[in-house]
Amino acid sequence: MFSRAMPILRALPSAARAAVARNASTVAAVAAASGLAGACLATSTTASCADDTIYGLVSSINNRLTAIENTLGLNRIPAKYVATLERIKEIKKTNPSNLAMKHFDESYFASLPADLQERFIACVRTGFENPDSGMGCYAMTPSDYDTFNAFFDPVIRDYHRAAPDAVHITDWDASAVGDNGVLDVTKLGLRDLSMRVRVGRNLASFNLPGAMDRTERIAFEKTIVKAFKKLQSMPEYGGNVYSLSPDLDGEPNPNLISKEKYDELVKAHVMFKDMDADPYLKSAGIASDWPYG
Repeated sequence: MFSRAMPILRALPSAARAAVARNASTVAAVAAASGLAGACLATSTTASCADDTIYGLVSSINNRLTAIENTLGLNRIPAKYVATLERIKEIKKTNPSNLAMKHFDESYFASLPADLQERFIACVRTGFENPDSGMGCYAMTPSDYDTFNAFFDPVIRDYHRAAPDAVHITDWDASAVGDNGVLDVTKLGLRDLSMRVRVGRNLASFNLPGAMDRTERIAFEKTIVKAFKKLQSMPEYGGNVYSLSPDLDGEPNPNLISKEKYDELVKAHVMFKDMDADPYLKSAGIASDWPYG
């Protein structure tokens, strides 16, 4: 429970916590006046809630606290977000398959401090600027999945059709595949097959692509190229590095791809197309500074 509750508790405005600490009876009166007399209360000895699961308990507590904050006047939507929130409400109705808009909770957004509100809007911008989005959101930093857990958790579970209490288990044991981990496709009546594996990884010291600026993108490229050089020096790997960055902060790019090679790899479906032309990536900030980084 505490792992799920901590992001919620951290998100509460300090003014709300101070108000509760100063006068519990006032809050109780506000709760009663707000129709919250049946609120989910958790103490060392009791717990009463509509949903007995940990997820339901925390969600209910969060909803009740948000309602109390709203009644106390602690949550206010800055004017610059009013039009955006109206657009999100409309998309909820017209594009219910847009998961980011489906799970966007205005009360939760209002409970966030100003700096987190701005970052949260960046995470969901591609969703409200592109109503036909399927997912409609991108984390800007690795910590966003924890900071905005109350949002990302239900979105991800909805996408994977996972129950609230489901836990993903990674199993790299391939021994049950084919003959002790070796799949001979000819036994299936197939010819040799070509396979492409796309792997996405991020480095802990960098933001995710949506929050990167040009300088950070180039720094990221310089860092990852060092790892590639080690792989290239190994006979079992080798290969070439093809970069799209025109230069590296004014320095010549030794791995800059030629137009001919670029066109060849795009046709072979192993090279990025013009990401700046993708409205979803553009809204998310991922295509900013293209083709650098």
